[in-house]
Amino acid sequence: MWASLISRQSPIVSQRSQKRKKTVCKETSGERGQTVTAVFCIFVPPAMIFARKRMKPELFTDAPEGTLPMISDTGFINTELFVEWLKHFSSFVKPMKEDPVLLILDNHIAHCSIEAVLFCTEHHITLLSLPPHASGRLQPLCVGFLGPLKEVYAQEADRWLVNNPGAATAEINVGRILRSAYERVANMKIAVRACETTGIHPVNRNVFSDEDFAPSEVTFCPRVQETQATAEDTHVSANNENGNEVSLTVQPAIVEEPQVSPAMMSPLPKAVQTKKRKMTAKSPRFYLPLHTRTLF
Repeated sequence: MWASLISRQSPIVSQRSQKRKKTVCKETSGERGQTVTAVFCIFVPPAMIFARKRMKPELFTDAPEGTLPMISDTGFINTELFVEWLKHFSSFVKPMKEDPVLLILDNHIAHCSIEAVLFCTEHHITLLSLPPHASGRLQPLCVGFLGPLKEVYAQEADRWLVNNPGAATAEINVGRILRSAYERVANMKIAVRACETTGIHPVNRNVFSDEDFAPSEVTFCPRVQETQATAEDTHVSANNENGNEVSLTVQPAIVEEPQVSPAMMSPLPKAVQTKKRKMTAKSPRFYLPLHTRTLF
């Protein structure tokens, strides 16, 4: 699981008396800066991705112990960096044929590559991709780890600004701040609680209620199938024109379920934009009355 490190400033509350409280504001840098991505896995040293063209080892000097240094053009993870992280993950977990490892991740495009699947197959790693928009309920890192980590990271970044007045947080300080926050959050208690909340370990199928599955009913399409009635053939007797009795057999009707396709549920297509015609001397011109207005 990866997350972008963005420090958020929290207000300071000073107690003037027992009955009244005063909020004191604090100045902070208004610059957006550059994005730094950190890849996390429980009890595996993280990886940090800086937006650079060339590697700069000084950026990872004070990072958490065992951090995997990586760079990319945008500062985000891609397919090549994910394969490198898989090698980093395998070196610490050490999966074997007798003891395989299950890796739970979201369906980000960087995780869906042939190189990653082949590497996991050769090194006894089973990839389990979560459904879209379900990481907030099924991913243990999102549920019990990234939330506290971002909160503690904001506190550590705020503390660094207090200890260094007049200075802005630079890339070389991100590793030090992340290490202080990571050491405070990464513990066994949070990992166990995250797995229990998502119902992964111990297995709890009733951890989600019917309200959690309600949004999926919007895109639910029943499968079309032909079902025959369970009743047996019906025999009906009737008389023909000559008065002789004739036996007729009525077969059961075939019931077809209504077919619903995504195209029927999608909104109507947009109108095709017409090209504007150039006015020429021979083109007819139309004039609007003075009391009308055209809105663009």
